[in-house]
Amino acid sequence: MAERSRLVPTLAALLALAGALALGLAGGSRAAFSTTLSAYVTQDGFIGINFADGSPIGKTLPAGTYTINVDDATDIHQFHLFGPGVDRETDIDSVQKQTWTVTFQAGANYSYQCDLHADIMFGQFSISVGSGSASTSTTGSSSTLQGQSNASVVGSTASVASKSFRGALDATVFSSGKLSLSRFGKAVSTLKSGRYTFSVDDLTLYESAML
Repeated sequence: MAERSRLVPTLAALLALAGALALGLAGGSRAAFSTTLSAYVTQDGFIGINFADGSPIGKTLPAGTYTINVDDATDIHQFHLFGPGVDRETDIDSVQKQTWTVTFQAGANYSYQCDLHADIMFGQFSISVGSGSASTSTTGSSSTLQGQSNASVVGSTASVASKSFRGALDATVFSSGKLSLSRFGKAVSTLKSGRYTFSVDDLTLYESAML
């Protein structure tokens, strides 16, 4: 019972930390997301488009003009982006990096693929028809994680739903009561404003079951 009673406040602290970081409340305002994107295609057949911080763009982007940094790291595939007003591609038989400036039109659908393997290497996204425009986005300060069990959050209380999805985080509760937060295997000290998903690994539950 002692282990269980200690676990409740520990998990509560972790959830509070997760909620605070998910809100992405920074000292200043921040736009939905950056207009700089990263496109990639790899030798082993992976293809996609991410935000500059590495998180996937998802299924919808606001209309506007974007800068896309393309990393074609293979000489057996290519990256081809096309849709209304956009038709850009890399060469199939060479490794290369390119920078494109494209304008995505409101209400349109855009696709990307390797033309040689379009049946298995492809993706698609839509452009929203709302009043927001990606070309007017700005940047601001990041939310900062203070210590290991709490976050300092100040500023606006904007809705989480209005923030862009930034990616996945891994949280761990150790038997000692220590909390950790990581991303891509690296400890997190700062996060950009936005929405995140959390995967929680509670080691205290495992150790309690072993007793």
